[in-house]
Amino acid sequence: TIYGQGVFIVGDFCDWDVAKGIRGSSDGANKWTFNLSPQEKGSKWTFKFVVTNYDNPTPSGAIWEKDPNRVYTFNTSETKTFSWQQ
Repeated sequence: TIYGQGVFIVGDFCDWDVAKGIRGSSDGANKWTFNLSPQEKGSKWTFKFVVTNYDNPTPSGAIWEKDPNRVYTFNTSETKTFSWQQ
């Protein structure tokens, strides 16, 4: 990422809308962490990481993670943390 960009999780949970994605937080060394609120056990998310403008995320100019999509099934009503490093 460059200054002004951020990493988001975008997927079926938000209809693949970048503006509705979950914004990650950075450690300043291009490692991004995402804390997801508890989901119902068995909920399945299909998603990708997307790099776009941090303050105004839009699909224009967004850089999408390559295929295949990631898939995660929540095993319990848990808070899940994902990390991604560029």
